[in-house]
Amino acid sequence: MSHTELSEVELQNLLDAITQRVVCDQEAVEGILRHYEANREKLAPYARLIAHLHEVLVPQQPTSTFTHDLKRELIGQQQRSLFNWGGFPIRAQIAAVAAIVAGFILLLRRRSGAEIEMPDSLDIPALQQ
Repeated sequence: MSHTELSEVELQNLLDAITQRVVCDQEAVEGILRHYEANREKLAPYARLIAHLHEVLVPQQPTSTFTHDLKRELIGQQQRSLFNWGGFPIRAQIAAVAAIVAGFILLLRRRSGAEIEMPDSLDIPALQQ
């Protein structure tokens, strides 16, 4: 190669070639650096970094639990109900269920034609919180 500065693209391609040689266990990095002798000072730190990272970073195989959890998180878990009750405190869940049941009972009584007699005053204790 000529003694001119490498362009950004040429530098990226060269670093990719060095990385591929190191990853494929082809210790021909020195040959690449000799080919680019004019830019050796600029390339040498990158080549050392690539070689050091190859030595330090050991490929790991993720556990099946991790891959299952990651897949569920990325794809999104299918919810089986229309409403996620888990985000509410237990008291709120109980109150919501009680209100739904009471509303359903009132609806059934009205549809069946039964008269609901309401006393003039109701003594209803306040909900304790």
